[in-house]
Amino acid sequence: MVIYSTGNRKNIQMIIYNAIKNIYFNKIFVNFIHKHVNEWYNNVKLNNER
Repeated sequence: MVIYSTGNRKNIQMIIYNAIKNIYFNKIFVNFIHKHVNEWYNNVKLNNER
């Protein structure tokens, strides 16, 4: 029972760790993409206004 509970706790920690890692990575990824899309969009807009 003790072994099971420690193993379970480790699993929960890994799940939380992976969730935080995924959220953190997605945030960076989305910001990166968003920045590039914004720059591209602004360039297209500038070219159309010329």
